[in-house]
Amino acid sequence: REGRADLAAVDSVTYDYLARFAPEEVAGLRTVTRSAPSPTLPFIGPLHLSDEQVAHIREVMNQALQDLPHVVATLGIQAVLPASEDDYQVLLNYQQAAATAGYPHLR
Repeated sequence: REGRADLAAVDSVTYDYLARFAPEEVAGLRTVTRSAPSPTLPFIGPLHLSDEQVAHIREVMNQALQDLPHVVATLGIQAVLPASEDDYQVLLNYQQAAATAGYPHLR
């Protein structure tokens, strides 16, 4: 809008929040292309947490989402679900595809 850039990479969550809550910030912008879908960032806790503690934290977070529907509406998070390393394998696949295409060092 100020004529200082022709393109910008903006993550979809940030762009969608701006479109919903500050539409003037994205007025006049358009999406040229999208990257491949990927999982959301995981919630990360200390390594020493037991499986029971992790389950309890997940239960409390899900209860908060039930008790606070405005948070669900704002964040777009319906539930906190367990994840495994396999759920994030797609990201390693993207990294391998980038390396194969000649971009071996992603930073």
